[in-house]
Amino acid sequence: MSDHPSLVDSAPKAALATAAERFGTPCFVYDEAVVRERVASVREAFEGRFEISYAVKSNPNRAVIRALVGVVDRLDLSSGGELLLAEETGWDPGLWSFVGPVKRPGELRLAVELGCGHIVVESERELRELDETLAAAGTRGSVLLRINPSELPKGFGVSMARRPTIFGIDEEEIDSAVELAQSLPHIELAGFHVYAGTQCLDADALAENIRNIARLYTSLLDRHSLSVEHLVFGSGFGIRYHDGAEGLEPRQIASGCVDAIDALRAHPGAADATMALEMGRFLVGESGWFVTRVLGTKHTRGTALLALDGGMNHYLGASGNLGGVLKRNYPVTAVTNSEGEATPYDLSGPLCTNIDALGKGIEMGHVGPGDLVAIGCAGAYGITSSPLHFISHAPPREVLIPAEGGIDAAIDITDQSPISDPPDWARFAD
Repeated sequence: MSDHPSLVDSAPKAALATAAERFGTPCFVYDEAVVRERVASVREAFEGRFEISYAVKSNPNRAVIRALVGVVDRLDLSSGGELLLAEETGWDPGLWSFVGPVKRPGELRLAVELGCGHIVVESERELRELDETLAAAGTRGSVLLRINPSELPKGFGVSMARRPTIFGIDEEEIDSAVELAQSLPHIELAGFHVYAGTQCLDADALAENIRNIARLYTSLLDRHSLSVEHLVFGSGFGIRYHDGAEGLEPRQIASGCVDAIDALRAHPGAADATMALEMGRFLVGESGWFVTRVLGTKHTRGTALLALDGGMNHYLGASGNLGGVLKRNYPVTAVTNSEGEATPYDLSGPLCTNIDALGKGIEMGHVGPGDLVAIGCAGAYGITSSPLHFISHAPPREVLIPAEGGIDAAIDITDQSPISDPPDWARFAD
């Protein structure tokens, strides 16, 4: 069980209202202090056993990436564009890992050119292509082999294990890939990477997954007499998107797997290796709120509707159209003027489509035109995971509340988004 208060109960309403008045709506508001608290909770739970690698895809705003310098240890990058974002934000390339199941030739060249610390290879074809790229550059490259495990505990919202998948090298084929990597003249096999599932809220399942990964790595070290420098454990830690969900306690996860981590560390082949938890959603997801203003109300066939200035084009996940099987409400709270008897409201965005619905049967006190509504879990997979240009509405703002100074020091970071200011795609054109 979690001792976290519900997201709705802990919503920083005064800060969200101030951000909306200062910067306009709709807007995404990110609280850096919440991110720092999450990072600290993971570090304390695992007592230094893991470094933390931030998955940039979860929130690629440059201001967020800069804010994490010195807070997390590494960056997990999934495209040429993210390589350039890491470069622009001042991160040491030696601390980057470049993942992705389909890397373009130009992206591989860019990773080599920038000195990316580890390139995570997901197929034997890619191993050969990278060897050729490194040969053309006259250098050797540090490689992690991504493994698609044959097992994953129950409880993960999305599974990338067991089944046919484009991600990684199947566990039953990994020995062949290791031998190929060892035979290629420009490849340095530095270690392994597993990310087999995501959005898990079951601490026991997460601990079991870490134990399984540790056993898999130990078996590989034994079979191939390897010594490695880096091992990545895809965390899959989830967040509380829906009513009734319990927040994770990293200490509970750690208590169920630290023995396996320590046993791996005791193996001669891993004695000098760094080990990293790759995570994004868990660190930044609950730090963010999407704030939108009520433009009007409507009562239709027994239902009270709120017409909002923000919609699924801004925050697709809240509409239930970002991979969810069942459409369930994200945390929603009235920020201003929610008084009187609770009334169930349906929330509708401004688009000319009936899938533009951000909540159904949300109980709030009286809410009317001009009032503000906030939707939680918006710090990860928000604006950049949404069809922003659909029906040509204006984009939302992005606002960062710094860890020091609070809302009084809040800044507009919209122009630091890769949507507002894209990377230079030409730098990795094929």
